[in-house]
Amino acid sequence: MKIKIGEVDVEFPYEPYNIQKKYMEKLIEAIITKKNAMLESPTGTGKTLSSICAAMAWLKKEKENRKVPEDEEHFFYGHRPGDVVNMDKPRVYFCSRTHTQLSQVIKEVKNTSYNPSVAILASRTNIFRRLYCSSLKEITIKERRLERVSCKYKDNIEVFLKDNRRNKSVIRDIEELNELGSSQSICPYFYQRNQARNADLVLMPYNYLIDGSARASSNLSFEGSVIIIDEAHNIDSICENSASQEFTEETLDQMLSQIRSADKKINTLEAERPKKVSSIHSSTSQDRQDVIGLVQGLKNFIKSSWENKCWSMFKRVNDCTMIAQVGNIIEFLNTALQKHNSSTIKFEEEKDISGTKCIDEEPSLSTISRKNFYEWLNIIRGVTSDLHIHMYNKVELTNLFQIFDMTLSLLNNMQSSSTKAQKEKSKLFTSQFQLIATKEESKYDDIVWKTSVKLTFQCLSPEYVFTKLKSLRPRSIILTSGTLSPLDSLESELGLEFPVRLENKHVIYPDQIFLSTLSQGTAGNPFRFTYYTKDLHEMNEDLGLTIIEILYKSKNGSLIFFKSYEMMQAMLDLWTNKMQLFKPEGALRYHFKTTKLSLTDNEKHIIFIEPQKASEFGKIKAQFETKISKGENTTLMGVCKGKVSEGMDFSDTAARLVIVIGIPNAVWTDPKVQCKKRYLEEKRNFAVNISKDSSDNYLNGAQWYDQQAQRAVNQAIGRVIRHRKDYGAIILIDNRYSLYREHRSNWMSSLQKDYDSLETLLFEMNAFYKRMDKSDPKSSDYDEEEVKFRDIMYKSHSELREKIKNTTKTLSTCHATLKSFQKRPKVKSISIEEEFAKIETFYQEQKDST
Repeated sequence: MKIKIGEVDVEFPYEPYNIQKKYMEKLIEAIITKKNAMLESPTGTGKTLSSICAAMAWLKKEKENRKVPEDEEHFFYGHRPGDVVNMDKPRVYFCSRTHTQLSQVIKEVKNTSYNPSVAILASRTNIFRRLYCSSLKEITIKERRLERVSCKYKDNIEVFLKDNRRNKSVIRDIEELNELGSSQSICPYFYQRNQARNADLVLMPYNYLIDGSARASSNLSFEGSVIIIDEAHNIDSICENSASQEFTEETLDQMLSQIRSADKKINTLEAERPKKVSSIHSSTSQDRQDVIGLVQGLKNFIKSSWENKCWSMFKRVNDCTMIAQVGNIIEFLNTALQKHNSSTIKFEEEKDISGTKCIDEEPSLSTISRKNFYEWLNIIRGVTSDLHIHMYNKVELTNLFQIFDMTLSLLNNMQSSSTKAQKEKSKLFTSQFQLIATKEESKYDDIVWKTSVKLTFQCLSPEYVFTKLKSLRPRSIILTSGTLSPLDSLESELGLEFPVRLENKHVIYPDQIFLSTLSQGTAGNPFRFTYYTKDLHEMNEDLGLTIIEILYKSKNGSLIFFKSYEMMQAMLDLWTNKMQLFKPEGALRYHFKTTKLSLTDNEKHIIFIEPQKASEFGKIKAQFETKISKGENTTLMGVCKGKVSEGMDFSDTAARLVIVIGIPNAVWTDPKVQCKKRYLEEKRNFAVNISKDSSDNYLNGAQWYDQQAQRAVNQAIGRVIRHRKDYGAIILIDNRYSLYREHRSNWMSSLQKDYDSLETLLFEMNAFYKRMDKSDPKSSDYDEEEVKFRDIMYKSHSELREKIKNTTKTLSTCHATLKSFQKRPKVKSISIEEEFAKIETFYQEQKDST
């Protein structure tokens, strides 16, 4: 079906819902006006399909606009009428978190009428043929090039492309690419890298965009292109993790091993083929020794005693943790370099003409040392990237020069500051990074046998990464997810403007979802799952009994999410070993079969456990889906922020119930968390005091802490509704959830019901299932006006329920007061009873009529 959005004709597989039209309107508006956008639309509203159709429609229009008119010829460029001018060719980059999600995108592309040329940039482990060198995993393509040993699977690509020019637009997913590689004896990894150079649509995991080294190695141009980042609810933490690095004495040993291997290889090749080596890199033997010396200096620095004076730049947090401001990285690097006595690489502090420090006393690089620094970066890239001795299962030197690259950016930012406001902003910018030193002790029988130090260069803000993305000069950056809100605070964290925004409603009716919170269990123990209550056995045992009761009333597939793997394993151990509620059936599989119900082997309720190893998850998910397909009641247990809760599709009977146990807060004593909270407070104060901006647009530390956890919860409960005809129940178990109603997605916040009685919750959940079985949303057509009407009625009903609930509490208080009065002889209790009876009769009539 073709619909017109502005000047763009969009072809859609079916008549789009109004919210899908709104979504595509906003996306096309952002692209045409060359602005960034944040588009939030609930899970199950067709975000991916809408994104692809709108982006491809714009791309088609853009290509038509670039065609050479029939009456003209671009002689200067050699283009003839009808040709598409390929200067700064526009393209769309679609990024998602996992390869599985990218495969789902491919399916959506195939469902459209568009036939773009598509390339998938997947990792070697997902799409790489190593048929003839599987036992030589330490040899990479560039090594073989130097040794004049060719890879026939890579060499066959050029021949295949010449013979299959007409089929170059065939859209293939990862599995189909591997099949193509097998049938045509080509390497699908390098085949896709080749195709990406001219593809209309390039699909890639986040790291290919966010990680500077991965982005550089892809040799792709992002200028003038549209970047769509799907499932962007965690983009802030993903950027921070990408820009953060960790080093230990062991990892630096591995780096030294790689550099020395590279140095040895270069020395050998210089003697055998000097011209060939000089064409690849220009580093000298002394250059390479400087690299080795620097890493050795870093290793010696870490190896130094915990109490050594070289740690004076750090502020001690506790016995095992010390933290330094990012400015001290310069002192840190200089200390390491002094151990090597390097004359070519030196970090300095800027001085004025008189030789004294500048007033701001911020460290910076002198002109000469900055030049040497750039040369040093090029050397290390030449040794480790051009030669690229890749050691599997070991740390790459990429991490090391990313740290220095980051340090240089920070120092340049300091030097460019002149006014007081700029200097304050510069200080804020440098506080985006912290240097955290952590002492780790290995014990055996409470005896410390080994002490090691871990250094973490921790990025505290995604702004650093997004500043890099902005420098790529893309046409538009589109962030989309089901849980982006609040948008203002996310924009302030990313440091870019996103003027085009959308917060969509859902396509489902409000009564297709049963959203509830439970504050206590069957025995009346309040549920509050925190670090301090984790060992309360009565509460944990009550939780086990509560889960069993809920699963008895559930139907088809159920998903249960814990706040962490540790909590899930602790509960399983308790419920299995002590309480014997569950019985193990091999690895990652349990069942419950108690005296309450006499079940046959075929009627057992099977519980599958999400594995921590990604390689084991596919098998577990397949077994779960097999049980569901047979109509059996089955449960899959996982964790928030895990594989099951993020991006997995559990539609219809696969997830008629989702339970979330506890609130997945980060460990608040974690130094990274503490540093992040302090940084946000500094940023907020800067906005208010220096920029005179409203503090409402900036998160404080406590708000960020809560928001991160609630976004994870929203992602988990998003598994229950996958399309407009789907339905299901959600139970949030923790007495704090009633306080976080405003953190639910906009479309569902008004639907939340808070229960302190499991019996009442199960009664109403059972009524919900019965109602949905009778109404069956699959048999009804979607009517947006009816949705609005039912939404208003549902909200009114919810408000009335609250009033009735409050009235019930008032009546209970009246009863208690009446009884206390009846004990007093001077009170005419009969008249009070009569008056109260009248009130109660009136209340009951109103309740019944409602």
